[in-house]
Amino acid sequence: GLFSTVLLVLLLVPYLGVAGAVAAMITSEMILFSCFAFALRRNLDWGDLLRTLACLAFSSGSALAVYFHFSKGDDLQTILLSIALPILTYFGLLFVTGEGVRSLRFVLGLRRSQPSPETSTTRT
Repeated sequence: GLFSTVLLVLLLVPYLGVAGAVAAMITSEMILFSCFAFALRRNLDWGDLLRTLACLAFSSGSALAVYFHFSKGDDLQTILLSIALPILTYFGLLFVTGEGVRSLRFVLGLRRSQPSPETSTTRT
């Protein structure tokens, strides 16, 4: 990832300027993701991953649409709605699709699997 970032910055920035730097960063992240996906190709459940990505894209797109709908107003109420409703839409859709519950279960499972501080330290 670091090698591809440096190489792409050196190649693209002199010709494209800031746009080249942005393109180099995005491209290097795609290269890094491809390397991770290749390394984890046997360990990932691709169906679950694609379902999660689709739910995240749907929730994000819906929240963005709600924001654009309410962002045209000038009064205080519309401004507050343009802030609050996209957040509620995003999290609401995540929980409706089940991804929010799956995420919470995953995080809570990680907390339960960590050893307690008393058992992780060794006394000499």
